[in-house]
Amino acid sequence: MSKRKNFEGLDSDFIAIKSLFESGIAKSMVILEQQGPTKMAKELGLQYNSYLEKLKNPEKFTFKHIFKMATLCELNPDLIYKVIKKQLNITDTTIEI
Repeated sequence: MSKRKNFEGLDSDFIAIKSLFESGIAKSMVILEQQGPTKMAKELGLQYNSYLEKLKNPEKFTFKHIFKMATLCELNPDLIYKVIKKQLNITDTTIEI
């Protein structure tokens, strides 16, 4: 028997954002401009234009913003972080001691 995801109480824009990240469709944060940007900006405590600027320059997001976005969309924050890293062309590096 398959498990059905419970989206009760989750905003439809946040469900869409969750799906973009979990499916791997989101390759850049800019894609979120189309998913309730006013709503997400308000929830993150940002002005609309500031939010759009952060989507284009995701290094400007704080950890607090990333974790809040993850909480709102019921996502693992690592999924958001990986998209940000990809957008910034940051590869995983290890430091040997």
